[in-house]
Amino acid sequence: MKLKTNERSWVEIDLAAFTQNLTYLKGFLADEQSFLQIVKADAYGHGALEIAQCALDSGAAYLGVANPEEGKLLRIQGIKAPILVLSPSLPSEIPIIVDYGLVPGVSDLEFARALSDYRGGTRHKIHLKIDTGMHRSGFRSDTAFGMYS
Repeated sequence: MKLKTNERSWVEIDLAAFTQNLTYLKGFLADEQSFLQIVKADAYGHGALEIAQCALDSGAAYLGVANPEEGKLLRIQGIKAPILVLSPSLPSEIPIIVDYGLVPGVSDLEFARALSDYRGGTRHKIHLKIDTGMHRSGFRSDTAFGMYS
């Protein structure tokens, strides 16, 4: 990479080294386990599409993004793998989630109901967020599994 004289910092990602690191880390997984590659914030500025493709080629089962817009961009760029939206989504984001086949992290019952009601009560894959003690988001762990009984 040739730098312009006014550039003060840059990052170069060696995708071969990244792949080697993934292969090493996968060695700690059992055969039936898989992994999710986080690519939020443009893979922390390293190129979400490039990191996503490399991770998927290396066996990633899922990609993780911060919000539906990031997932939408990956879909437009041709990514077909499951994409998990990590941050709590807003009801106004439900059309993007559904239209682009994203998996929202659901952390409250109102959002779950709004998602379920969208387009006539169709079913959607979700990632149920359980608050296990950090109190940032999610259903309380002591009541999460009893909320439907």
